Amino acid sequence: MAPLRVSFCTFNVHGCNHPVKRSRIFQTLRKLSAEIVLLQETHFTSARLPNLNNSSYDRWYHACSDSASARGVSVGFKKGIPFNLHSELRDREGRFLLLRGEVGHTVVTICNIYAPNVKTASWLTVLLGKIAAFSAGLLIVGGDLNLTLNPLLDSSTQRSSVSFRALRSVQKHLQDLHLCDVWRSVHGERRDYTFYSNPHKSYQRLDYFFIANRYLTSVPASTVHNITISDHAPVSFILSFPDLCSREWTWRLNPTLLDSKARTEVIERKLDDYFALNKGTASSDVKVWEAHKTVIRGEFIALGAHVKRE
Repeated sequence: MAPLRVSFCTFNVHGCNHPVKRSRIFQTLRKLSAEIVLLQETHFTSARLPNLNNSSYDRWYHACSDSASARGVSVGFKKGIPFNLHSELRDREGRFLLLRGEVGHTVVTICNIYAPNVKTASWLTVLLGKIAAFSAGLLIVGGDLNLTLNPLLDSSTQRSSVSFRALRSVQKHLQDLHLCDVWRSVHGERRDYTFYSNPHKSYQRLDYFFIANRYLTSVPASTVHNITISDHAPVSFILSFPDLCSREWTWRLNPTLLDSKARTEVIERKLDDYFALNKGTASSDVKVWEAHKTVIRGEFIALGAHVKRE
Protein backbone atom coordinates (compact mmCIF):
# COMPACT_ATOMS: atom_id res chain seq x y z
CA MET A 1 0.00 0.00 0.00
CA ALA A 2 1.33 3.45 -0.98
CA PRO A 3 2.12 5.83 1.89
CA LEU A 4 -0.52 8.40 2.77
CA ARG A 5 1.24 11.65 1.87
CA VAL A 6 -0.51 14.73 3.19
CA SER A 7 0.33 18.33 2.31
CA PHE A 8 0.07 20.83 5.18
CA CYS A 9 -0.06 24.58 4.59
CA THR A 10 0.03 27.52 7.00
CA PHE A 11 -1.07 30.91 5.69
CA ASN A 12 -1.62 34.27 7.38
CA VAL A 13 -4.33 35.54 5.03
CA HIS A 14 -4.73 39.05 6.53
CA GLY A 15 -8.51 38.95 6.34
CA CYS A 16 -10.93 36.38 4.99
CA ASN A 17 -14.35 38.02 5.29
CA HIS A 18 -14.84 39.34 1.76
CA PRO A 19 -16.13 36.70 -0.70
CA VAL A 20 -13.65 37.77 -3.40
CA LYS A 21 -10.74 37.45 -0.96
CA ARG A 22 -11.97 34.01 0.15
CA SER A 23 -12.21 32.91 -3.47
CA ARG A 24 -8.59 33.97 -4.09
CA ILE A 25 -7.45 32.21 -0.90
CA PHE A 26 -9.08 28.94 -1.97
CA GLN A 27 -7.62 29.32 -5.45
CA THR A 28 -4.17 29.69 -3.91
CA LEU A 29 -4.65 26.69 -1.62
CA ARG A 30 -5.78 24.50 -4.51
CA LYS A 31 -2.80 25.64 -6.57
CA LEU A 32 -0.50 24.63 -3.71
CA SER A 33 -2.31 21.24 -3.39
CA ALA A 34 -2.84 21.99 0.31
CA GLU A 35 -4.82 19.28 2.11
CA ILE A 36 -4.70 20.33 5.77
CA VAL A 37 -4.79 24.12 6.04
CA LEU A 38 -3.92 26.43 8.94
CA LEU A 39 -5.17 29.99 8.42
CA GLN A 40 -4.29 32.93 10.66
CA GLU A 41 -5.70 36.46 10.93
CA THR A 42 -9.02 35.43 9.39
CA HIS A 43 -10.71 38.47 10.99
CA PHE A 44 -13.69 36.29 11.89
CA THR A 45 -15.60 36.98 15.08
CA SER A 46 -17.92 34.70 17.01
CA ALA A 47 -20.90 36.76 15.84
CA ARG A 48 -19.78 36.80 12.20
CA LEU A 49 -18.46 33.44 11.06
CA PRO A 50 -18.77 32.72 7.32
CA ASN A 51 -19.31 29.20 6.05
CA LEU A 52 -16.01 28.15 4.45
CA ASN A 53 -17.21 24.74 3.26
CA ASN A 54 -16.81 24.36 -0.49
CA SER A 55 -16.16 21.75 -3.15
CA SER A 56 -12.52 21.39 -2.07
CA TYR A 57 -12.48 21.90 1.71
CA ASP A 58 -15.52 20.54 3.52
CA ARG A 59 -14.55 20.63 7.22
CA TRP A 60 -13.44 23.69 9.17
CA TYR A 61 -12.72 24.44 12.83
CA HIS A 62 -12.35 27.98 14.14
CA ALA A 63 -11.16 29.99 17.12
CA CYS A 64 -12.47 33.55 17.12
CA SER A 65 -12.61 36.53 19.44
CA ASP A 66 -15.98 37.93 20.45
CA SER A 67 -14.97 41.46 19.49
CA ALA A 68 -11.44 41.80 18.06
CA SER A 69 -11.82 41.26 14.31
CA ALA A 70 -8.07 41.48 13.61
CA ARG A 71 -7.51 37.97 14.94
CA GLY A 72 -8.94 34.53 14.32
CA VAL A 73 -7.46 31.17 13.32
CA SER A 74 -9.02 28.31 11.33
CA VAL A 75 -8.04 24.76 10.40
CA GLY A 76 -9.54 23.19 7.28
CA PHE A 77 -9.42 19.71 5.73
CA LYS A 78 -9.62 18.88 2.07
CA LYS A 79 -12.27 16.39 0.99
CA GLY A 80 -10.97 12.84 1.32
CA ILE A 81 -8.61 13.50 4.26
CA PRO A 82 -9.69 10.90 6.85
CA PHE A 83 -9.65 13.13 9.93
CA ASN A 84 -11.72 12.15 12.97
CA LEU A 85 -11.89 14.79 15.71
CA HIS A 86 -11.61 13.65 19.34
CA SER A 87 -11.21 16.94 21.21
CA GLU A 88 -10.45 20.62 20.64
CA LEU A 89 -9.16 23.58 22.63
CA ARG A 90 -10.11 27.04 21.36
CA ASP A 91 -8.66 30.34 22.48
CA ARG A 92 -11.40 32.87 23.22
CA GLU A 93 -9.13 35.62 21.93
CA GLY A 94 -8.75 33.89 18.56
CA ARG A 95 -5.02 33.34 18.99
CA PHE A 96 -4.75 29.55 18.85
CA LEU A 97 -6.69 26.39 18.09
CA LEU A 98 -5.72 22.84 19.09
CA LEU A 99 -7.33 19.78 17.51
CA ARG A 100 -6.73 16.24 18.74
CA GLY A 101 -7.94 13.33 16.63
CA GLU A 102 -6.90 10.76 14.06
CA VAL A 103 -5.77 10.92 10.45
CA GLY A 104 -6.52 7.41 9.30
CA HIS A 105 -5.27 5.31 12.22
CA THR A 106 -2.62 7.83 13.32
CA VAL A 107 -3.35 9.86 16.46
CA VAL A 108 -2.44 13.50 15.76
CA THR A 109 -2.61 16.88 17.46
CA ILE A 110 -2.72 19.94 15.22
CA CYS A 111 -2.01 23.37 16.70
CA ASN A 112 -2.62 26.60 14.78
CA ILE A 113 -1.00 29.74 16.23
CA TYR A 114 -1.36 33.46 15.62
CA ALA A 115 0.92 35.01 18.23
CA PRO A 116 0.54 38.62 19.42
CA ASN A 117 3.24 41.12 18.45
CA VAL A 118 3.80 42.25 22.05
CA LYS A 119 5.26 40.05 24.78
CA THR A 120 5.40 37.38 22.08
CA ALA A 121 8.02 35.14 23.66
CA SER A 122 6.32 34.94 27.07
CA TRP A 123 2.95 34.29 25.39
CA LEU A 124 4.46 31.45 23.34
CA THR A 125 6.08 29.80 26.36
CA VAL A 126 2.71 29.73 28.15
CA LEU A 127 1.00 28.31 25.05
CA LEU A 128 3.64 25.60 24.62
CA GLY A 129 2.86 24.48 28.17
CA LYS A 130 -0.82 24.17 27.23
CA ILE A 131 0.13 22.23 24.10
CA ALA A 132 2.20 19.80 26.18
CA ALA A 133 -0.78 19.14 28.46
CA PHE A 134 -3.30 18.74 25.62
CA SER A 135 -1.42 16.92 22.89
CA ALA A 136 -1.31 13.22 22.10
CA GLY A 137 0.32 11.24 19.32
CA LEU A 138 1.97 13.04 16.42
CA LEU A 139 2.16 16.76 17.24
CA ILE A 140 2.10 19.28 14.38
CA VAL A 141 2.43 22.96 15.30
CA GLY A 142 2.15 25.70 12.71
CA GLY A 143 1.29 29.33 12.23
CA ASP A 144 2.50 32.90 12.53
CA LEU A 145 4.79 33.23 15.56
CA ASN A 146 5.39 36.96 15.06
CA LEU A 147 9.08 36.51 15.85
CA THR A 148 12.20 35.10 14.23
CA LEU A 149 13.59 32.16 16.18
CA ASN A 150 17.05 32.62 14.67
CA PRO A 151 17.54 36.28 13.68
CA LEU A 152 20.93 35.58 12.09
CA LEU A 153 19.24 33.36 9.48
CA ASP A 154 15.58 34.39 9.58
CA SER A 155 15.87 38.18 9.35
CA SER A 156 17.44 40.20 6.55
CA THR A 157 18.78 42.64 9.18
CA GLN A 158 20.04 39.78 11.40
CA ARG A 159 18.45 41.56 14.35
CA SER A 160 15.39 41.00 16.51
CA SER A 161 13.33 43.19 18.81
CA VAL A 162 12.96 40.15 21.09
CA SER A 163 15.82 39.63 23.54
CA PHE A 164 18.19 36.69 23.11
CA ARG A 165 17.17 35.40 26.53
CA ALA A 166 13.47 35.39 25.55
CA LEU A 167 14.24 33.63 22.27
CA ARG A 168 16.25 30.99 24.14
CA SER A 169 13.26 30.42 26.44
CA VAL A 170 10.97 29.73 23.46
CA GLN A 171 13.58 27.46 21.86
CA LYS A 172 13.98 25.51 25.11
CA HIS A 173 10.22 24.93 25.38
CA LEU A 174 10.17 23.71 21.78
CA GLN A 175 13.05 21.35 22.59
CA ASP A 176 11.20 20.07 25.65
CA LEU A 177 8.40 19.02 23.29
CA HIS A 178 11.04 17.54 20.91
CA LEU A 179 9.82 19.93 18.21
CA CYS A 180 11.96 20.94 15.24
CA ASP A 181 11.54 23.71 12.69
CA VAL A 182 10.49 21.74 9.59
CA TRP A 183 11.60 24.20 6.91
CA ARG A 184 14.96 24.85 8.58
CA SER A 185 15.56 21.11 9.04
CA VAL A 186 14.99 20.51 5.32
CA HIS A 187 16.94 23.52 4.01
CA GLY A 188 19.80 23.89 6.49
CA GLU A 189 21.25 27.42 6.57
CA ARG A 190 19.45 28.62 3.45
CA ARG A 191 17.71 31.98 3.78
CA ASP A 192 14.08 32.59 2.83
CA TYR A 193 11.45 34.88 4.29
CA THR A 194 7.68 34.86 4.74
CA PHE A 195 6.99 38.50 5.57
CA TYR A 196 8.16 41.94 4.45
CA SER A 197 8.00 44.80 6.96
CA ASN A 198 7.66 48.05 5.05
CA PRO A 199 8.27 50.35 8.07
CA HIS A 200 11.49 48.49 8.90
CA LYS A 201 12.42 47.71 5.27
CA SER A 202 13.26 44.17 6.27
CA TYR A 203 12.33 40.60 5.43
CA GLN A 204 11.61 38.05 8.16
CA ARG A 205 10.61 34.40 8.47
CA LEU A 206 7.72 34.53 10.92
CA ASP A 207 5.65 31.55 9.71
CA TYR A 208 6.65 28.06 10.82
CA PHE A 209 5.80 24.38 11.06
CA PHE A 210 7.17 22.19 13.86
CA ILE A 211 7.13 18.41 14.30
CA ALA A 212 9.12 15.99 16.47
CA ASN A 213 12.64 15.37 15.15
CA ARG A 214 12.09 11.60 14.90
CA TYR A 215 9.48 12.24 12.18
CA LEU A 216 11.70 14.41 9.96
CA THR A 217 12.66 11.43 7.80
CA SER A 218 9.00 11.34 6.71
CA VAL A 219 9.14 14.92 5.40
CA PRO A 220 10.26 14.85 1.74
CA ALA A 221 9.70 18.58 1.12
CA SER A 222 8.96 21.95 2.72
CA THR A 223 8.45 25.19 0.79
CA VAL A 224 8.14 28.92 1.42
CA HIS A 225 5.89 30.14 -1.40
CA ASN A 226 5.56 33.58 -2.98
CA ILE A 227 3.87 36.52 -1.23
CA THR A 228 0.81 37.26 -3.37
CA ILE A 229 -2.66 37.95 -1.93
CA SER A 230 -1.51 38.65 1.65
CA ASP A 231 1.43 40.30 3.38
CA HIS A 232 2.64 36.81 4.39
CA ALA A 233 3.82 33.91 2.25
CA PRO A 234 2.19 30.49 2.58
CA VAL A 235 4.46 27.78 3.96
CA SER A 236 3.88 24.10 3.21
CA PHE A 237 5.35 20.70 3.91
CA ILE A 238 4.54 17.10 2.99
CA LEU A 239 4.22 14.33 5.56
CA SER A 240 4.15 10.59 4.83
CA PHE A 241 1.92 9.12 7.53
CA PRO A 242 2.54 5.33 7.38
CA ASP A 243 6.29 5.87 7.66
CA LEU A 244 5.66 7.70 10.93
CA CYS A 245 3.38 5.39 12.79
CA SER A 246 3.90 1.93 11.43
CA ARG A 247 1.84 -0.09 13.86
CA GLU A 248 3.20 -3.27 15.25
CA TRP A 249 1.49 -6.34 13.84
CA THR A 250 -0.91 -7.83 16.36
CA TRP A 251 -1.87 -11.47 16.00
CA ARG A 252 -5.51 -12.38 16.51
CA LEU A 253 -6.96 -15.86 16.57
CA ASN A 254 -9.01 -16.77 13.52
CA PRO A 255 -12.01 -18.46 15.22
CA THR A 256 -12.81 -20.47 12.10
CA LEU A 257 -9.71 -22.58 12.80
CA LEU A 258 -11.67 -24.14 15.67
CA ASP A 259 -14.67 -25.03 13.52
CA SER A 260 -13.09 -28.35 12.59
CA LYS A 261 -13.05 -31.06 15.26
CA ALA A 262 -9.88 -32.54 13.78
CA ARG A 263 -8.01 -29.22 14.05
CA THR A 264 -9.29 -28.68 17.59
CA GLU A 265 -7.97 -32.11 18.59
CA VAL A 266 -4.55 -31.24 17.09
CA ILE A 267 -4.35 -28.07 19.21
CA GLU A 268 -5.44 -29.97 22.33
CA ARG A 269 -2.67 -32.55 21.78
CA LYS A 270 -0.12 -29.77 21.32
CA LEU A 271 -1.21 -28.21 24.61
CA ASP A 272 -1.04 -31.53 26.45
CA ASP A 273 2.45 -32.21 25.05
CA TYR A 274 3.68 -28.75 26.00
CA PHE A 275 2.57 -28.92 29.62
CA ALA A 276 3.79 -32.50 29.98
CA LEU A 277 7.27 -31.56 28.74
CA ASN A 278 7.58 -28.27 30.65
CA LYS A 279 5.97 -28.98 34.00
CA GLY A 280 8.49 -28.28 36.74
CA THR A 281 11.15 -26.92 34.35
CA ALA A 282 10.74 -23.25 35.37
CA SER A 283 11.02 -21.48 38.72
CA SER A 284 7.24 -20.99 38.80
CA ASP A 285 4.14 -22.30 37.07
CA VAL A 286 3.33 -18.73 36.02
CA LYS A 287 6.37 -18.66 33.69
CA VAL A 288 5.32 -21.95 32.12
CA TRP A 289 1.82 -20.58 31.61
CA GLU A 290 3.04 -17.33 30.05
CA ALA A 291 5.43 -19.16 27.74
CA HIS A 292 2.70 -21.48 26.47
CA LYS A 293 0.91 -18.49 24.89
CA THR A 294 3.81 -17.94 22.51
CA VAL A 295 4.04 -21.65 21.67
CA ILE A 296 0.35 -22.12 20.98
CA ARG A 297 0.22 -18.90 18.95
CA GLY A 298 2.93 -20.33 16.72
CA GLU A 299 0.88 -23.52 16.32
CA PHE A 300 -2.19 -21.53 15.30
CA ILE A 301 -0.14 -19.49 12.78
CA ALA A 302 1.23 -22.69 11.25
CA LEU A 303 -2.23 -24.25 11.20
CA GLY A 304 -3.70 -21.17 9.53
CA ALA A 305 -1.00 -21.22 6.84
CA HIS A 306 -1.72 -24.93 6.23
CA VAL A 307 -5.46 -24.29 5.87
CA LYS A 308 -4.83 -21.51 3.33
CA ARG A 309 -2.74 -23.89 1.20
CA GLU A 310 -5.46 -26.51 1.15
